[in-house]
Amino acid sequence: MSIQQQVSISAHYTRSINLERDSSSMEVLKAYVPTSRAIRTLDRVADTLHDGVAPRAWTLVGPYGSGKSSFSLFASELLSYEFGDMQATAMQKLRSVDEGLASRIDEGLGDSEGFLRVLVTGSPAPMSRALLAAIHERAEELFSVRRGRKPAVLGDMAKLLNGGEILVADFIDCIKQLQGALIKAGYSGIVIVIDELGKFLEYEARHYGANDIFLLQALAEHACAGSDCNLLLFVTLHQSFEQYARGLGEHLRAEWAKVHGRFEEIPFLESQEQVLRVVASAIAHDFSKAQQKIISASAQSAAQALADAGALPSGLGVKEAAALFARCYPLSPIAALVLPLLCHKVAQNERTLFSYLGSHEEHGLQDVLSRFESEEDWVQLHHVFDYFVANQAASFGDQGLHRRWAEVATALDRVGDVPDATLGLLKAIGLLNIVGARDGLKASEDVLQLAASEPKVLRRAISALKKKSVVTFRKFGGEYRVWQGSDFDLEEAFVEAKEQLGEFDLAETLNKGEFLPPVVARRYTIRNGALRFFTPQFVDARTLSKGIHSLGQPRIVLFLSASKDDESVFLSEHVKSFDALDVVAVCNNGAELRETTREVLALERIGHSSQELANDPVAKREFSDRLGAARVAQKLALHGLFENPGLSAWHHNGKQLDVTNKRTFQEALSAVLESVYRRCPTVHNELVNRDKPSSNANAARIKLLHAMMHHADKPDLGMDKFPPEKGIYRSVLFQTGLHREV
Repeated sequence: MSIQQQVSISAHYTRSINLERDSSSMEVLKAYVPTSRAIRTLDRVADTLHDGVAPRAWTLVGPYGSGKSSFSLFASELLSYEFGDMQATAMQKLRSVDEGLASRIDEGLGDSEGFLRVLVTGSPAPMSRALLAAIHERAEELFSVRRGRKPAVLGDMAKLLNGGEILVADFIDCIKQLQGALIKAGYSGIVIVIDELGKFLEYEARHYGANDIFLLQALAEHACAGSDCNLLLFVTLHQSFEQYARGLGEHLRAEWAKVHGRFEEIPFLESQEQVLRVVASAIAHDFSKAQQKIISASAQSAAQALADAGALPSGLGVKEAAALFARCYPLSPIAALVLPLLCHKVAQNERTLFSYLGSHEEHGLQDVLSRFESEEDWVQLHHVFDYFVANQAASFGDQGLHRRWAEVATALDRVGDVPDATLGLLKAIGLLNIVGARDGLKASEDVLQLAASEPKVLRRAISALKKKSVVTFRKFGGEYRVWQGSDFDLEEAFVEAKEQLGEFDLAETLNKGEFLPPVVARRYTIRNGALRFFTPQFVDARTLSKGIHSLGQPRIVLFLSASKDDESVFLSEHVKSFDALDVVAVCNNGAELRETTREVLALERIGHSSQELANDPVAKREFSDRLGAARVAQKLALHGLFENPGLSAWHHNGKQLDVTNKRTFQEALSAVLESVYRRCPTVHNELVNRDKPSSNANAARIKLLHAMMHHADKPDLGMDKFPPEKGIYRSVLFQTGLHREV
């Protein structure tokens, strides 16, 4: 049996959690590992299971893939008896880690029916409607299987959902009524989990007047008050409230900060040791006792070496570390320690880590395992480098981190033809440089020895790399560093270029760049034969002050709103003044487009004016990658205008159009053309139905005109066989009835 067949990765760890999909999955629940962060958070929850005043609203803030959704699902299953066996499994899993905490939660639930669980995943839509719909659906499910009359609050919620704007006061009143009905049904409370709240907040920031942010404040305050049927509120975010409010005015930013203050924030990022324990739980082995003995011996030796170098996580002893490393096979101990740090810096934390573990693509774990011949082979740092760094350059957000990557990539390019062991050591040093020194976990000789097969190989490789001037030893830090001199400070040059750029005309810049292609009205084109399209044109408050004129052809006018005042003035004074051929969109991401465009312009200015880039390969690579990433960000922001048209407000002839998605957007464009060109004949002929016919089409048209003048009394104008002009005749004159026998 091959090593690849003896090592398996649980599929539940390699995919992201979806609340609605995984809410009833026993497999996902069994795969969850309660970490120290999760235990501390549940301890806070246990403190609120009474009827007094207490903070019962929490924001779990952490980067992508840090386990926020998994924890939220686990916590809601602990509190809900919806699936009895799942609550028992969750409680048993908690008892195995913290008996006292499990008993406190059990006592808090008492003899009740537990909590009604409401799970919502964020989307670019109004939060109040999505949340009320989820609460109404769960309440309907609960009371539809119980005897007796359904509570009146179900009807009240249905009326709100079918009506217009949902007011905060009405929403909270429904929550209070539902709590009263749940008390009679024997429930302890309601637990609401809003995953990816940031999508709701982004929608709120782009749609002035939505005011759903104040619903969060009201819910948090209501939850804090406490009752016989408590409300617990969990929301997950990738960044703080303030970050989502960056494009808003000072007053609104202050209001958002006030709402944030109603929630207890919990940073959700697990320690290196905790991530290793989850990794160990995800890997299953089918080894013989002899193989296990070999792996355990290697893990013990490495754990001792790492302990001597001071590279083990704090609080992790040699014996415990050795057992953990053996369970993490095929990851070598040094690779197992570096992986969580690397995923945190360059990708999506545990999500990317487990994607790597299950990956069959080139350089992925499964690909590397397929080449292993015995249990003495381990995944080393150079394997990790090939997958995570060589293929993830654009994902670096931190510029200092990007510079270190550029140094390593440039060193690899110029190191030349060297043995595989030497190249692998260079990648190991580079990887340790990228994640940054963590106590003893750095590119010291003791640590690098774990990445080399034997001391002689390490010495030869280090010597070769020194001779080629690609690594240097820093005595003060006691570590080797990849070195490729670069005196150009891109960040300083970028700040200076932005200052020199000053204020610029955003609409004019975007129009000159022609970033957006024309938008074809597909339905109209198919039905009428004429290719009709709308040409995008950007305008802003500055453009409107100069006056704007019709182009005489269909146009999508994209108004870049920089503030609520800009939008109000535009809607009251300008939106009705456009031509019938103009479809107008009020875009609320003007601030975002300005920032992305400013970054591109500043970097392009650096590229034109900085001569140092020509002679500095590291700086040139760093500059090229950053400019590429900036252009991608700008492109995404621009194309989002048509990819997500529902985020903008669309108007034609002063009236707002009902545009919620790409389908209704296309329907609206075709409807506009049908109203404007309502008397235009339907001609399905591609030879003449174009702005600039080809030379062959023009020749056929001339022949057709000659036949019309001299043979109008003959069928098919006297044309034999089927030349091009006869095809034009049939579609333009005969099918339309313009030429017929009378």
